[in-house]
Amino acid sequence: FPIEVTPEDVAYDLTLATPSITALLDWQVGGSGFRLSGGMIFFVNELELEAEPKEPVTIGGQEYQPQQIGSLVGNLGTEQVAPYFGIGWGDSTRTGITFSLDLGAAFHGTPEADLRATGPIGDDPGFQANLADELAEVNDEIEVFTAYPVLSIGIGFGL
Repeated sequence: FPIEVTPEDVAYDLTLATPSITALLDWQVGGSGFRLSGGMIFFVNELELEAEPKEPVTIGGQEYQPQQIGSLVGNLGTEQVAPYFGIGWGDSTRTGITFSLDLGAAFHGTPEADLRATGPIGDDPGFQANLADELAEVNDEIEVFTAYPVLSIGIGFGL
């Protein structure tokens, strides 16, 4: 799902990647449907960052026109292996139709972004310096996102 991050006056859409491999252990508490889960999530895909200004924007203290910039695109890097903790409800050992709900978080560490412009000014040294300032602001704003939220809703059929 997209998240909007807005340092200065450039709004970035952040598209969260789907984890690729999950390895979890569940502990059913007291024989009920309630469970605690722990394990690891292995991220293969990077998180994508994109902004397409429609109006003049300030980047690194300098104003630029949208046609100069084109789009600002980049990625967010995190740790590829993250510990996961969660709680849930459901019992997959029953026969018939079963439902489950899990809520947890994978703790992937402090993310770090990279950015580049697709427009004609993208290779200009002065713009590159201003973009580095913008990138520092983006990294300052996103450093609080150290956990990847996980919500899982399931339906199953046991024999």
